[in-house]
Amino acid sequence: RNPRLDDPNRKLAYQWAYSFGFSREAGRNASVSLDFVGNVSRDQTAELDINAPSSGALPGGARPGVARFDPNSVFIQGAARNTNFNRVRILTSNDGLNGDYKSLQFAFVRRMANRWSGRLSYTLQKANYVGLGNPDSRTVTNNLDPKSDYGRFASNRTHVLSATATVNVAKNLNLSALLSRLSGVPINETVGQDFNGDGNNNDRPIQGVSDAGKPILSALDSQGRAVINGIDGPGLFEMAVSVRYSIPLGSDKRALDLFYDVFNLFNTKNLQPGSGNRRNANFNNPTSANFPRQMQMGARIRF
Repeated sequence: RNPRLDDPNRKLAYQWAYSFGFSREAGRNASVSLDFVGNVSRDQTAELDINAPSSGALPGGARPGVARFDPNSVFIQGAARNTNFNRVRILTSNDGLNGDYKSLQFAFVRRMANRWSGRLSYTLQKANYVGLGNPDSRTVTNNLDPKSDYGRFASNRTHVLSATATVNVAKNLNLSALLSRLSGVPINETVGQDFNGDGNNNDRPIQGVSDAGKPILSALDSQGRAVINGIDGPGLFEMAVSVRYSIPLGSDKRALDLFYDVFNLFNTKNLQPGSGNRRNANFNNPTSANFPRQMQMGARIRF
């Protein structure tokens, strides 16, 4: 009653990538660059339930049955057509699964001169995807209209800022620092139950229908439903420093290297995203964080 089949007309997925930009010298020892980088994904695949409840996003819909989802006997033949099927999942390609990525990338680079070097980079980006999960396990809330799950990718970070610098304090002593500032990954707001009866517990709330009288924190689409990955998760700020000292051991080829590293120097509390399940007591409430300040030191003989 729950077959998994392959679409004989399934196409091979592909992606077009493109980029353009410029780089220019900025003084004798530095350069600046600005690039636009993007891609488009086409003929993407997913297992779609072609016998999904006909109501799509609403409750109470009946499954259409083999006569409606396969009138020409492409997938189901013979006596099997008399079966009262539940989910009929087809690995298929669909234009509604198309995704894309766009980013604007800036960089300032200074090569080592006057005992220091550095790099400053910033990326403004947006990755769009359909549904949740990898293509081989992707789920959508409405199998009859997968394009309605088009939205922010689950790992998208809109702003990414990074700065690094290295200073040669003395002949064999270097001090380095890394600063990272990132916006958070999004949180997908869900009802917390299989509201539409399609067998997947991934339904997003619909205003006045499945919101249980609680405000929806995500933006709403044209159907009054929370957009996918619609809540902004907590961002990240972290700084790390590293000290390196090299002691020659009688030859240019041999040395004792000493190092001392500190991660999350300011012991910043970088929270992990909270649950997007509206039935969870910790809905949108972070309950964990990344590592606090950590340090390490060591030695290495180079020869």
